[in-house]
Amino acid sequence: IQKLEEYFHRVWGEMENNQFFHLSDYEIGNQYINRYLDLSRTLESKGIDLIILWHPMGGRKLDERKVKKYIVDEGLTLLDFENRSSYPNLYIRDNYFDPGHLNKTAADKFSEYLAFELLKILNTK
Repeated sequence: IQKLEEYFHRVWGEMENNQFFHLSDYEIGNQYINRYLDLSRTLESKGIDLIILWHPMGGRKLDERKVKKYIVDEGLTLLDFENRSSYPNLYIRDNYFDPGHLNKTAADKFSEYLAFELLKILNTK
C-alpha cells in the first residue's frame, strides 16, 4: 500500500506541478493516456481494477474524443458523465456553483449516478 501511495503522489504531483504546460494538446493527451495505462498495469498486478471517471465539464483542453476512445480501446473502464443526453440534470446552468463546479444539488445527483454506475460494474464481476 505504501508503494502505491508513493506512486500516486509522484504521478499526480508531476501533473499538478504543471510539467505539461509546455506541451501541445496532443502531447498532453498522450501523457495522460500513458499515465493511465501505467497506473492500470500497476494496479492490475495487485488485483485492483482502475476505473477512470470523466466528470461533467471535465478536460476541456484535451482532444477528449481521442483520449476517451484510446482509454476504451486499451481495455480500461471509463465512466463518462460528460454525456448531456444521458445525464441532463448535470448540465442545467442553475446546478453549477461556478463554471466548473457543481452545486450541492447537482453534486448529490452526480453521486447517485456514480453509485449506480459503480454498482453495475460490481455486479458484472
